[in-house]
Amino acid sequence: MSTPEPQPWRDPERYKTGKLTSCLGCGNSCRKTHWGAWCYGCNVERIERINKTFADLMK
Repeated sequence: MSTPEPQPWRDPERYKTGKLTSCLGCGNSCRKTHWGAWCYGCNVERIERINKTFADLMK
């Protein structure tokens, strides 16, 4: 049995661009990522909020 394919979106270190910025969610200092100026925790919350909105629209 092979190991499952890693899920890169779950790795907060994978998408860092290196530019120091202020998180749009919590305002703390973080490294800018390819998905924008969101720290990992705030981005997870943001994506869950977006997913919930789309799920509600599809009902």
